[in-house]
Amino acid sequence: MASQQTHGFPANPWPPSKNLNPIRMDDTNIEPTITWNDSLEVLVAEEAERSAGLSWLHTECEKYFSVHTNCIALPVIILSTVNGFLSGSSQTIFTNPQVSSIALGVVSLFTGVLSTLGSYFAWAKRTEAHRISSIQYQKISKFLAIELSLPKAERVAAKDILKITRDQIERLMEISPAVPESILTKYKLKFKDVENVAHPEMIQGLKKVVINKYEDVQMVVSEGGVKINYAITNGSNANANASAGRK
Repeated sequence: MASQQTHGFPANPWPPSKNLNPIRMDDTNIEPTITWNDSLEVLVAEEAERSAGLSWLHTECEKYFSVHTNCIALPVIILSTVNGFLSGSSQTIFTNPQVSSIALGVVSLFTGVLSTLGSYFAWAKRTEAHRISSIQYQKISKFLAIELSLPKAERVAAKDILKITRDQIERLMEISPAVPESILTKYKLKFKDVENVAHPEMIQGLKKVVINKYEDVQMVVSEGGVKINYAITNGSNANANASAGRK
């Protein structure tokens, strides 16, 4: 019997088969495979450059707050020593007890005010916090730079390096103290002529998010104990080759 024709083509060009079952998305386990590619290398390189910039910023902040800490700590040390000396020898130095009491009171008051200001602004704690942040950002920058300098086959897995970088940077963003505006201005003046380098977000301000629309995506689909590798390009797998193999 002749098959039904529709505009010169068979109504059902695909013969029925018991071995062809439709794949339902809810029955498949899709696992994206992250591999080293040009886009990922650019992303990691930019994070390394930003980390180096943040390390520089926190180093300058450490110097900035260290000066403030010393301006408070050194006078307090000197005045406390002088106050102790005057307290033990006030009768010898001052013939008038009233004058010695006033002098000791003024020195103690000034020392207490400086100590309170230092505790309120917490310049010593800020100095230490910026020092730690600078070291941590420098470690991230060096780690990523070393990994990118290696051949792809000898690097850390792309999935692992993404996780490490994301976790470390998120942790540092939570614990790092704020950078003063004067340090940001100093950075902009110092590196204003440096091009083709990714600067920290606090320097650049708002930046448009780059969307990768043209990268091949490798996916593994598990269906009935069979793993199938799909290469999807530009959101379509029409030109992709699928290879299947038993577990």
